[in-house]
Amino acid sequence: MELKVICKRLITQNLDENITEGEYGADIIGITVPRMYGEHDLSTFSFRLTAVSKQNESVAEQVLTMDSAGEENIHLLWEVTSDFTASSGEVTLILAGVNLNNTVQIKFTSQPMTIKADSRLEFIESPTILEQAYNQVQLEVQKAINAAERAEEITSNPIIVPVATEKEIGGIVSGDDISIAQNGAVTVNSVGGKTVGVSVPKDAVFTDTVYTLPVASVTTLGGVKVDNKTIKVNSDGIISSTVGSSVESGRVLSKNTSYKITDAVCYPLIFLNLYGNSTQDGTPTPEDPVQINSIGDDVAINITSCGKNLLNIRDDLPITVSGVTISRDNTGNIILNGTATAAISVLLSTIDLPYNTYTMSIDSKIEGVGIGCANFGSILLPSTQNSVTIKNSGSGNMRLNIRQNIVLENFVLNPQIEIGSAATKYEPYKGNTAEITSGLPLCSVGDVCDELIYNADGTGKIIKRTAKLDSYNGEVITTNYISSTGGLDTGATVVYVLENPIEIKFSTAEIAVLMELQTYDGMTNIFNSDNAEMEVKICTNNDYAEYIYSVLKRILS
Repeated sequence: MELKVICKRLITQNLDENITEGEYGADIIGITVPRMYGEHDLSTFSFRLTAVSKQNESVAEQVLTMDSAGEENIHLLWEVTSDFTASSGEVTLILAGVNLNNTVQIKFTSQPMTIKADSRLEFIESPTILEQAYNQVQLEVQKAINAAERAEEITSNPIIVPVATEKEIGGIVSGDDISIAQNGAVTVNSVGGKTVGVSVPKDAVFTDTVYTLPVASVTTLGGVKVDNKTIKVNSDGIISSTVGSSVESGRVLSKNTSYKITDAVCYPLIFLNLYGNSTQDGTPTPEDPVQINSIGDDVAINITSCGKNLLNIRDDLPITVSGVTISRDNTGNIILNGTATAAISVLLSTIDLPYNTYTMSIDSKIEGVGIGCANFGSILLPSTQNSVTIKNSGSGNMRLNIRQNIVLENFVLNPQIEIGSAATKYEPYKGNTAEITSGLPLCSVGDVCDELIYNADGTGKIIKRTAKLDSYNGEVITTNYISSTGGLDTGATVVYVLENPIEIKFSTAEIAVLMELQTYDGMTNIFNSDNAEMEVKICTNNDYAEYIYSVLKRILS
């Protein structure tokens, strides 16, 4: 049996005298209601059905289950209970819907309908007030059960949320910040600890770029409001943001090969530019060629952003070597257990450090256990010291060294390399390295140089303004150049200016690792493997980082 709503009327003519006094649980009746009433989406409402007698007394009430919601209609289910058939006679049905915050209520009323009498039940008295109260309590209990079951169902099978409106961002991953109403409607209460609906601070700035946000799906929810000033979102899920002054959002660091930053907050690098360069150590002649060294000659450039500790320990722990198990706990500590059956030298990390002065240290010392890198000319032996200063640079292998027969039981080894000549409190490594191979090498001729450009949204490119020939063989060059022999001699290495610059896109893998580059609270180190000059913009705005990044980390993940 089906009922439907037309305008404000609940049509029940098919139901008149089809229900008999004393029946219950036999009939499940569908009720079709238009999804929209004016500006109100009734799929977000909860509904109850009330039967009212001729004397305007409420004789029964029941919360209805929403069976489905389509684009035009929603479908409710009414299982006829004994409350509705306790006595015969004429009743009017009232279908009432209430929105989530109880600020809107709408009612659909039927014409009087008759519950058919059963003569065999005429001797049974009408329910007493006590019985009616008991029935009402049972109804409330059933409401709670239905709500719990519905909530559990929705939690395990998240609903699909519409694309966000022009003042909202879509695609927030569901989790602890959502609530579920009795009718199964899902509401986003907060994002990253921030109450939904709070405007983005006026001085909050992200970047000049545009983001395409994911459309809501079975694992994501929409509806984080923005102020439409610093961040604007249209109905297609495109978010545009406005840049304020660099003083408000952060600051630009210009053309250095490495940076040690103490005023940044946890946030992606807003932009990064890396400049090509070609150098020669001497004046070249055909008789005495001078090699041309360019950025990225070794096929790759590694760009690193990390915290104070520069030592990134290998990620395949635990391992066992010659009786000693080397593992890591959840805080990043290195834990040693076992007895060394032979002398041990295990690779901990491959390091690549720019020119500077460093201090290598560990927290604890024990006879026969240490770390060191031969390339830096110093080996740390904690039997005599906890730290050592390194005045060197370049690449090398940091190793853990353990002498034979050393017994170790939950020995904590906290290795650290930091910029400066003094050891400070240990901090686990936090950071990422982006390896770039596209468009290399990055060269220069005079004031003209190649350039790597990256923005925090994952856009960017490599602009090639020069080209490098490893062995000149008569190619026509009409622009400025430098040569390993000083001229255009056969076999010479030549770097020359292109007549028309070429733009090269990053690979998908390169974009992914570049997007992981960020600054950190406390201290951040930014450097690259070729000591190339860089210009970066970092975020120093706490409100900006705390509010916007908490949202972006979810929607861009």
